[in-house]
Amino acid sequence: MKFRSKGGVCFLLPIIYTEKMELEDIHKFCISLPGATEEIKWEGDLCFCIAKKMFCVTNMHHPMHISIKVSEERFQALCQTKHIFPAPYLSRANWIVIKNPERFTDDEWYVLLQNSYDLVVAKLAPRTRQELGLQE
Repeated sequence: MKFRSKGGVCFLLPIIYTEKMELEDIHKFCISLPGATEEIKWEGDLCFCIAKKMFCVTNMHHPMHISIKVSEERFQALCQTKHIFPAPYLSRANWIVIKNPERFTDDEWYVLLQNSYDLVVAKLAPRTRQELGLQE
């Protein structure tokens, strides 16, 4: 699989390890989101961004790790769950670390990825959303 490099500022934090959700599935879903771009950083990490703001990062080998953002409410609830921890350096921005490979189904992963994207889009300036065709 080839990946395009696009501009953007992204930071890697390993979040989710799973054997069920494949890299190709994550790639296909994330890049299908409106305005989403991708970039390979840090010698092999695939970063998905919207307007240069990260919403998902994954390494490109097994075991796979994924970084995502969650809502404040979900952050609090998930961090009280076994095998789920606040992400180092970005926990104040509600990023989580999930260390259970079978914690979520594929459908739940798609919801988590979509929610991460939506949270980042919601923080974009109205003009940026309009330029990207993301106005409500």
